[in-house]
Amino acid sequence: MFIYDWKTGKSLHEDLSIQLGCYALYAARKWDVPLDRIRIIEFNLLYNKASSFAVAEEDVQNITGYMRGSMKDMQSLLIDVQNNIPLDEEHFRKVEDERVSLRCNFRKVCRGEV
Repeated sequence: MFIYDWKTGKSLHEDLSIQLGCYALYAARKWDVPLDRIRIIEFNLLYNKASSFAVAEEDVQNITGYMRGSMKDMQSLLIDVQNNIPLDEEHFRKVEDERVSLRCNFRKVCRGEV
């Protein structure tokens, strides 16, 4: 099985290992495909280059650990996990760096321009 991940900019292979590993785990469990039969191809359009990745059984523990940690981090921002109700707004820091906020889809909310 081949899974393609199309990239339009620079990529950091270190960051990709978790993302691509999640794709492989999903495919393995969803379609009952052994991990050793899954090949992930990152195709970078900026460089017109393909890189191939594989996920081994020993990577699964790291990937699932990362996913569990990420879920706990997100849940820590909820007052009610079951109903997905967030903490009050004052618990969330706003980004002050204009370069970051210009790319944010929620900048109108942060600036009160709704």
